[in-house]
Amino acid sequence: MNDCIAVNIQDMLKAIGEEELTKLLSDFSCPLNLEVEDFVRNKALDFAKENFPLHISS
Repeated sequence: MNDCIAVNIQDMLKAIGEEELTKLLSDFSCPLNLEVEDFVRNKALDFAKENFPLHISS
């Protein structure tokens, strides 16, 4: 069974800042769904900055 961790990206943005969050998200991998991987790596931070609710589980 895979362990899963859910985080609120807006909370992470506040806690570690944009630069560190960008680095963290760039390492996200989802080989079973490349669209999800692309979203997290390239769009999730923009959603967080616009205050859209978004939770990522890995």
